[in-house]
This record gives sequence, structure tokens and C-alpha cells, in this order.
Amino acid sequence: MGDSHGAHGHDAHGHDEHNGLPPPEPENIAVRQVIVWGGASFVFVIASIMLVGSYFWVERLAEDKVKVGGYGANREKIKLLHAEESQRLTTYQKLADGRFQVPIDRAMELVVADYQRQAAAPKAPPVVPVAPITDAPAAPDSAAVGSLAVPAPESAAAPESAAPASEQK
Repeated sequence: MGDSHGAHGHDAHGHDEHNGLPPPEPENIAVRQVIVWGGASFVFVIASIMLVGSYFWVERLAEDKVKVGGYGANREKIKLLHAEESQRLTTYQKLADGRFQVPIDRAMELVVADYQRQAAAPKAPPVVPVAPITDAPAAPDSAAVGSLAVPAPESAAAPESAAPASEQK
């Protein structure tokens, strides 16, 4: 062993001189400490979740109390409101503005029937605007678009003999 090697057959970088690998890690792991820290971390996380959850539960109850005005005080008002809502959803009635109130089940049936009637009705072909077709023969410099003829510009379209009657007198 030379000057660059330690007393246990390792070089200055901690590698074994026989196979070039670092020495194995010690096998004396403190299992008890790992279990204690893991258990303590688990208990801390569960306690934190419960603490935050209970805080928000208390805050929600306080908000409900402010919005509703107390649980016992408005119980009759809430029952009356539910009865009115149920009556609106299940009965026919003529409203003050002349419209009619229909039970929700019947309204859904009417909407579905209307949709089915519209879906079954024959559809008219879409209306596409078309340029008017002229009976005049196409000028040599006009361009044809499909079956429609586009007239030539006005400067080349009319000869002088086709002047208006007021100019020929």
C-alpha cells in the first residue's frame, strides 16, 4: 500500500482498491427512530387536517346562522317557503301578468314533444341568394360563374345606336 491509500485498502476518494466501488453503507439503521419519526409525522398531519376542518366547519355554521337568522327562529319561514316552492312546481295557475304557470313535469313533457315535432318536420332546403340571370348573350369579355353570366363593364356593353329616345330626336 502506497501513500495514496488509507489503512483499510481505500484510496483518498473512499473507493475500494479492488473493484472501484464505494464502500457499502452501514447496516445498523436506527429502525426505532424511523418508526417514531414516521408515526409522529402521521399524527401531526392527521391533527392538522382535523384542526383545519373543524375551523371551517365552525365558520360555516356561523355563516349559516347569519344568513338564515338562527336555526330555530326561521324554521316556520323555511317550511312555508318550501311549501310555496312545491306548490309552484306542481300546480296550474294563471299569473297576474296573464301568463300561465304549468307544473314542471308537464312543462318538461311539452318541451320534449315540441323538440320531437321540430326534429320530425321536413326541413326546407336553405335559401341561398342568387344573382339574377340575364337573357342577353354574354359579351366576349364577360366571365361565367357556374351557370350565371356576369355582364361586361358598362363601357363596352352598349353601342351608340342604342342611345335613349330623348337623345335621338
